[in-house]
Amino acid sequence: MLVGFDGSENSKRALAEAIEIAKRFSAEITAVNVYHIPAGHDLSQRVLEKARVMLEDGEVKFQLVSVLNPDTSRAITEMAKNEKFDLIVVGHRGMSAVKAYLMGSVSKRICSESPVNILIVK
Repeated sequence: MLVGFDGSENSKRALAEAIEIAKRFSAEITAVNVYHIPAGHDLSQRVLEKARVMLEDGEVKFQLVSVLNPDTSRAITEMAKNEKFDLIVVGHRGMSAVKAYLMGSVSKRICSESPVNILIVK
């Protein structure tokens, strides 16, 4: 499973759900944090440390990946395709109708672009 993780409450809920699924099916989780500028690498590592704590507590096999890419949804969908993941798990983030219309949400874009199944956790 590939889990998009940005440290937000929604991504924590998504990771928690992925951990439960991984336990049931003896699956491995790859938690990915996508950062947009080279200077963001250190912050990305700190965010992934939060994921590490959850994953270690959950006692599942895991990997942590930090990716530099200005397009979060594309980075996640390409990673899912290239590395042959079976499932992408992401948190849902609510935004206003106007903002969603103008920008689109990451989860919505992943849903429309993904080559694999997606679980969006609220």
